[in-house]
Amino acid sequence: MRTNELVSHVQKIVTSPRLRWAHDPQLWVELFVTVNLAILAADIFIAHSVNHFQKAAEYIPLYFSIGAPIVLAVVIVLCWVLGLQAPWRDVGYMAT
Repeated sequence: MRTNELVSHVQKIVTSPRLRWAHDPQLWVELFVTVNLAILAADIFIAHSVNHFQKAAEYIPLYFSIGAPIVLAVVIVLCWVLGLQAPWRDVGYMAT
């Protein structure tokens, strides 16, 4: 009997609406991509620091890798907090 109560309590915790983010694979992929781009910014900075950014064009991927995670984080928040889907469409148009 005690085991059934424990299982019931765990099921309530796992299915709680407050944990819906943990069960959304799309959100996990979006967060993975955002974090990956943020880490890429540090990688690009280290790689181009070796030659002290001798060519101005070397700053382009650095700026993109700094700006993209910020934009994606804002879009993720807009989609998750406000439930909007239009920001993803707009970011898609900006990328093309």
